[in-house]
Amino acid sequence: MATDDEVRKLAAKGWSDEIDALFENGLPDSQMKILKEAGLFDDDDVADDDLPPPIDDDADMAIQDLLEQAEGFFAGSNFDDAIGAFNDILKLLPEPHFEYDYATRAYTGIGDAYFSKRDYQNCLAALETAKRCDGGLGNPFVHLRLGQAYLKLGNEENAADNLMRAYMAGGGEVFDEEAPEFLAFLRTKAMIE
Repeated sequence: MATDDEVRKLAAKGWSDEIDALFENGLPDSQMKILKEAGLFDDDDVADDDLPPPIDDDADMAIQDLLEQAEGFFAGSNFDDAIGAFNDILKLLPEPHFEYDYATRAYTGIGDAYFSKRDYQNCLAALETAKRCDGGLGNPFVHLRLGQAYLKLGNEENAADNLMRAYMAGGGEVFDEEAPEFLAFLRTKAMIE
């Protein structure tokens, strides 16, 4: 997350890909104000319906704290608490929360935790939701876990589709930390390295 000073420096240079990237995680009110004050856009240039509501600064800080907690729980194999923290993130997001990268991260974390618990049905539900969130479709990790869960449940068609999507988006290295069975399965369905 960029600081207000970093946003001011970017705004001084004019519109750029770096400023576009700021919008992917949701922009706190203070930083939206900086961009408006810099004259990069005004309320007449952007229809309110085209942008998700901004995340206020307090909610943004709480979300970042919850992400850190969830990742700590996950690292300690405390998957139920990780799922709880990720769900708390979703409660803090303005509606429609699907438009925020934070929602993608939360649903992906929930799915990953369920995968680690070998609860593949709930894993699929969370990751199919993550896929519909901002940046979820085409995310190599989302497709990797979807493919793995589908394979564990015996749905080879959806497994192959999602594992191939993961491979195409992230290359073979997306499988580096995973059990070899998944890449081996994909090799039976497609000619890959």
